[in-house]
Amino acid sequence: MVKPLKDIVIIGAGNVATHIANTLKNNAKIIQVYSRHLNNAHQLAQQISSECQYTDNVNDLCVADLYLISIKDDAISEFLKTIPEQLRDSYWAHTSGSVPRDVFNGFNNKNGVIYPLQTFSKEVKVNVEEVAIFVEGNNTDVENQLIRYATLISKSVYKADSQLRQQLHVAAVFANNFSNYMYIIANDILKRNNLPFSVLSPLIKETTRKATSIPPLEAQTGPAVRGDLNVMNKHLSLLNTEESNIYDIVSQSILKRFKK
Repeated sequence: MVKPLKDIVIIGAGNVATHIANTLKNNAKIIQVYSRHLNNAHQLAQQISSECQYTDNVNDLCVADLYLISIKDDAISEFLKTIPEQLRDSYWAHTSGSVPRDVFNGFNNKNGVIYPLQTFSKEVKVNVEEVAIFVEGNNTDVENQLIRYATLISKSVYKADSQLRQQLHVAAVFANNFSNYMYIIANDILKRNNLPFSVLSPLIKETTRKATSIPPLEAQTGPAVRGDLNVMNKHLSLLNTEESNIYDIVSQSILKRFKK
């Protein structure tokens, strides 16, 4: 029988840690927050409960059933080296999409990943219960335990090994990071013409609605889909060098996909 998780320590106080902790606090007992910056740990601990402790010293970490690491990807490996031996008997998991589970190799035998597929900003509220979470454990028992934990955060929990999680992460970069960069370029063009970005809001909302209600391939529109080279060439003449290079690369990819 799988033992239920009890006391949890949150490692990190950034965007992901903040959203997960504020969702998890309703269903589990978070006893401590750790951050390299004591003030950040204090702020998040206050959001969780008046009883939640905080620290910036790994030697002051409380004994807990689960330690959830939500710090920068390239800091995880070095951070694990600093953890006292007496704390390594517990469950440990990180929340990264791109860091493989084997970052825990040689650390302990109860570890894994709980990866929320979402973009987080502290100032923007997110319904984490609707966010897809992907779980991996170093063995079946650990994985089952981490799944139980993940279901305290979200209604959508899936198993995903490190290879699949990296594929998910790169897909998310295309869907979120790259699309947002396109908004930045669009905003630059509008600013040059003394127009506010808000004029695109209805278009962006409709684009998102279609992409999440019908297959994106069916939702694609625009001159490249139509093979309208005259319009595309006019657009290129209006852009600076960097913008025109991006426009051309994306347009050529669309032309190829739709065989125009």
